[in-house]
Amino acid sequence: RGSEGYCSPPMLAKAVSVSDVYFVNIRLNRIIMKLNRFFMFAAAALAFASCSTSPKVAPAIPQDKEVEAKIEKILKKMTLEEKIGQMTQVTVTAVANGVDLTAAGDSIIRTYKVGSILNTPGDIAQRPEDYNRLIKELNRISMEEMGIPCLYGLDHIHGTTYVLGGVLFPQEINIAATFNREHAYNMGKVTAYESRAANVPWTFSPTMDLGRNPEWPRMWESFGEDTYVNAQMAVAEVRGMQGDDPNHVGPYNIAACAKHFMGYGV
Repeated sequence: RGSEGYCSPPMLAKAVSVSDVYFVNIRLNRIIMKLNRFFMFAAAALAFASCSTSPKVAPAIPQDKEVEAKIEKILKKMTLEEKIGQMTQVTVTAVANGVDLTAAGDSIIRTYKVGSILNTPGDIAQRPEDYNRLIKELNRISMEEMGIPCLYGLDHIHGTTYVLGGVLFPQEINIAATFNREHAYNMGKVTAYESRAANVPWTFSPTMDLGRNPEWPRMWESFGEDTYVNAQMAVAEVRGMQGDDPNHVGPYNIAACAKHFMGYGV
């Protein structure tokens, strides 16, 4: 040792061999691994304890016991193939030529138990009576095969854009610019009424993309970059579409489907 009690570099090189360092590293690694396992276990235990002791939060949509019981009864009767089919969604062009159901489409619905269809036939707006005829035929087949209607959905994000004669509203970014929830509510209400007139019970709206990336070319589809504005406008629009009782959507209402969130525009 030197005069200060520390090993000088030459003495340290002689005192500690390469093999000593190797075995020390092994032991240190083992200790670190044990500590990591300990902290992981402690974190998991803490998370479990916090979940088990946290107060129960009421669901956003109160459960309707009668509706839930009916759903459970249907699910118990379904095969795995039927459940997978019900979670399958295909574009309308896979089952129809324009607004006319094809023989192949009939077979697809029956064979694969398809649960939902999306998009407008021919990629253009169609007459309400044509939608009614097509969707009625789809549901006839679904009810024969499954006893469950086939859902049909359209991207009505600023009015009934895919129904001829429907009311078009400003894009969501313009609705947000008013900071007026009533405008979003009225857009949802009119969209629901006119979609239902075409026998379309579902829309993929409101669009709640956060417009943070200026390179994103579809900024106009959303309520903008602010999370609070997005939330407030979307709540109002959903109320307009679904009504005040989401467990019992009325004859002039439709099911809403908030979409994308951080999937676009960030």
